[in-house]
Amino acid sequence: MLARVYKNRISELIRLASSKFDYIVVWDDINIRYITSLSVNALERLFLLVIDTNKKEAYILSPSLEKERIYPIAEELGIHVLTYRDDEDPYKILAGIMKGGTTVAVESKIPYGIVNKFIKLLKIKEVGFVDKYLVGMRMVKDSYELNVLQRASEVNQEVIRFIIENLRPGKSEKSVSLDACAYAYEIGAESCLHPIIQSGVNTSLPHQASTDKIIGKDDIVLVDFTIVYDGYVSDITRTVALGESDRYLGVFNVVKEAQARALAKVAPGTYAREVDSAAREFIEEAGFGEYFIHRTGHGIGLEVHEEPYIHGGSNTTLRPGMAFTIEPGIYLPNSFGVRLEDNVVVSKTGYINLVRLARSLYIEDYK
Repeated sequence: MLARVYKNRISELIRLASSKFDYIVVWDDINIRYITSLSVNALERLFLLVIDTNKKEAYILSPSLEKERIYPIAEELGIHVLTYRDDEDPYKILAGIMKGGTTVAVESKIPYGIVNKFIKLLKIKEVGFVDKYLVGMRMVKDSYELNVLQRASEVNQEVIRFIIENLRPGKSEKSVSLDACAYAYEIGAESCLHPIIQSGVNTSLPHQASTDKIIGKDDIVLVDFTIVYDGYVSDITRTVALGESDRYLGVFNVVKEAQARALAKVAPGTYAREVDSAAREFIEEAGFGEYFIHRTGHGIGLEVHEEPYIHGGSNTTLRPGMAFTIEPGIYLPNSFGVRLEDNVVVSKTGYINLVRLARSLYIEDYK
C-alpha cells in the first residue's frame, strides 16, 4: 500500500517535468523523504535522488555506509541505488547516470557548489527549477498524509493537555518544556520542535523561546507546541491564565473571535488572503490591529512551515487536501500576548479541524 503511494509520487513528478527536463535532481532531505519515504542522514556527504524523465527511472546516489539502511526501501520502490566510498568521487558516478540529456531541474535551495560541479562535468546546457512541481504536489495532501496528520494532532493534543494540567507557579518555562518533550516521546512522537512555553511579559514576544523565567501565580501562559509523528507535523497553541484572568479576558476573546471568523472562511475556491483578512479585519475593528504582527497561518506537512501560507498577499486558491494552521494573535508590548492555533484541512465543502481542544483561558476547561 505505502509503496504504491511513493511510486505514484515519482510517476507524477515525471509527468509534470518530462516535457521540459531530461533529469530531475533532488537534494533536500524533506523532498527526498516526500518522494521516496527515505530519511537522509548523509551529513556532509552527497546524497541525491536523480530521476531520468525519458527512461522513467529513479536513482539514489548515496554514501556506501547508508546502503544497508536504504536499499530495502529503494528496491521495493524500484529505485536504483548507486553508492560511493569516502575515497571515491560521487560526481563521476553521477556522470554515469546523467548522460544523453541536456536539461536538468533542481531545487532552488540546492547548494551552488553541487550544481556547478555537475554542470561542468556533464556539460549541461540548461538548468531550471523543480520547486513548483514539488510545492504543488506537497501542498495538497493525499489520504495517507491526512491520516498521519490526524494522528500527529491527536498526540500533540495529549501533550498540550499534559502541559496545561501540570502548570504550576514556581516552575520555570524551560522545565515545563523539557517535561512536555519527555512526555511527547513517551506517547509516540518522533520528535518535538522548538517548544514555546511563555509566561507573563514573555507572551508579548511571539517567538520568544522558553527561558529560565519562573512562572508566577497570576501569569498568563502561552503554550505553542510542535511535534513530529511519522514525519508529519502538528503545531498547536493555547493561552491560559493561572490566576486572576480579568486582565487578559478581553484580548483573549478578540483573538478567539478572530480565529472563528478566519475558520469560517476556509473552503475550496477561497483565496488564502481572504482567510487572513477575516481575522485581521476583526482585530483591527477591535482596536488591536497594530498588535497582530504576523500572518494568520502556514501550511503543515513534512515541515512545520510550508505552503500554503495564509497572509494578505497570497493569491493561493484553497483546494481540498490543503492543510494549514489558523493562528491569529495579539501582542501588547511589555505587557502580555495571546495566540490560538488550530490545524485544519480543506474539505470538499469547507474544512475539517484536526484539533479538538477547548479554546479557553481557563485551565479547568482542558480537563
